[in-house]
Amino acid sequence: MMIETKRLTTALRSLPQADRASIRESNKVAGDASGRRYSRLLLDNAPYSSLIVMDYKGAFTNTLVAGAQSEQYPFVPLAQYFEQQGVPISKLILHVPDEEFLFVEDVGDMALWQFAYGKLNKEGKQLASNLGESATEVLFTRAVETLQSFQRCKEEKGCLAFTRALGYEQYKTEALRFVYLYLEPNGAPSELLDTTATFLEKLCQRVASHPHTTSHRDFMAWNIHVLPSGEIRLIDFQDALQASHMYDLVSLLHDRDIDHELGDALICKLFDSFAKNLTAPRVTLQEHYTEVLLQRHFRLAGQFLSLTEKTGNPQYAAWVPGSLKRLGRFLAKYEPAKEIAPLLSAAVPEIHEGMERPFSFIPES
Repeated sequence: MMIETKRLTTALRSLPQADRASIRESNKVAGDASGRRYSRLLLDNAPYSSLIVMDYKGAFTNTLVAGAQSEQYPFVPLAQYFEQQGVPISKLILHVPDEEFLFVEDVGDMALWQFAYGKLNKEGKQLASNLGESATEVLFTRAVETLQSFQRCKEEKGCLAFTRALGYEQYKTEALRFVYLYLEPNGAPSELLDTTATFLEKLCQRVASHPHTTSHRDFMAWNIHVLPSGEIRLIDFQDALQASHMYDLVSLLHDRDIDHELGDALICKLFDSFAKNLTAPRVTLQEHYTEVLLQRHFRLAGQFLSLTEKTGNPQYAAWVPGSLKRLGRFLAKYEPAKEIAPLLSAAVPEIHEGMERPFSFIPES
C-alpha cells in the first residue's frame, strides 16, 4: 500500500460522521504517466462505502505552460471550481496537504472507451442493454454535451483554467517531436526534416489563431467514467487550461486508436452535434478540427516512441502506426499540405496508407 493505513484512517476520521471509519481493504488502481498513484479504499463505518486516494507526492513539479508555472496542487482548486460550475467531475472529498494525498469520489471502473471496444463488465452490459443498440452513440453524445458544458464555464479571476494556456510556442514544440523523435531517428534526409519543420510551424500558427476555450487537455474516453445510471463523470482534469476549441473534441474521437472502433460515420455525427452550437462557418470548423488533429498526431507519433524508450512500455509504440495513418487520412484533403503530403507519403508507409483512405466530413444538409 502506498500510504500507511494508520495515516489514511486518521485523515478519514476527520470527515463528518466518520469518527469510527476504518479501511477494510485497499486495492491499487491503474494510474497514468504523470507520477500520481491511486488506490481504492473500501470503508466501514463511514459515510462512503469506498473512496479513491490519490498520492501525488512529487507529481506536480515546475510544469511550464505558455510561460506560466503550474500550481503545486492544481487538482484541488480546479475540483472546487468545476464543481461550482456544475461540471460532472469526480468530486474532491478531502485534501491532506501535509501528507500530499487527497480523497476523491469513487466513480467506478467503467470508462467510456469500454463501450466503444465492447469490453464491458456486468454493469456495463446491463447499461448497454438498457440503452439499446445505439448505446455507444448515446454515451459519446453525452460526453460531447459534457465537453460543451466544460467550455461554457464562466471565467474566474485567478483560476488555473484561465491563467494557463497553450500558445504557438507550445504547439510548435510538441509538433516538432515528429521531426526529432520520429523522422530523424528513422534516417529522413535533412531536406525533408527542414520542409516538415517549416510546415509544422505554419500549422501551429494556424492552431494558435483558433478561438481558445477551457480545455480538459486530456479529454479522452479513458478519462470519462460512466456510472451504472449512464451519467458521465470526468477524472484527471488537473491540467485544464485554455486551448483551441477543437482540442478536446479531437482527443475524445481520435485518442489512441478509438476512431477505428467508432467509425467515420459516428465521428462525423458527433462532430456535427458539437459544431451546431458554434457560430463559425462549417468549413472553418472542419479546418480547425483537421489542424488540431494534425498537430496532435504529429506530436504523438514522436512522443509515443519516446515514452516507450523512457518507460519500457511497448504499448506506447504500438499506437504510433495509428497516429501515422491518421495523419495521412487528414493530410490528404488539407489544402495547405498539398506540397508536404506527397513527401511524407513517400517517406512513411503508414502515412501513405492513410492517404489512400482520406477522411471526409459529411456534407452539410
